[in-house]
Amino acid sequence: LSGPKLNVGLIYMEQEDYENAEKAFRECLAANNANPYAHNGLGLALREQGQFAESRSHYEQALALDPKYARAHFNLAVLGELYLQDLPLALNHFRAYQNLQKQADSNVTNWIADLENRVPDAPSQPVAGNGAGENAGGVN
Repeated sequence: LSGPKLNVGLIYMEQEDYENAEKAFRECLAANNANPYAHNGLGLALREQGQFAESRSHYEQALALDPKYARAHFNLAVLGELYLQDLPLALNHFRAYQNLQKQADSNVTNWIADLENRVPDAPSQPVAGNGAGENAGGVN
């Protein structure tokens, strides 16, 4: 079962023990590679260790498994903006995150507006919650 290893990884993340979190998430994925929460958690642990390309890959795998996984969109957006300097990637995923919220996140609304001003030729899109709700999965 992958669930217990996922929980161990989450505990390590709370303790900021990213190496052990990575190990736990990898063990979780060895048991069930189709666990989007483990891919998202591994993406976070890898990001904290400066492994940005592999982090991105795991966020993308989480989203391939669950395209409505809001927290994975959010984490990929943060990675894109702050670590990869890929502003179009960040903009697309902040928009996707926002569109999955029951109520718009005002901080993300501001970040989207800022990115729209900084990304050349970015189409402006009104962002509002669509009532789909957030699928947080316990991993930020």
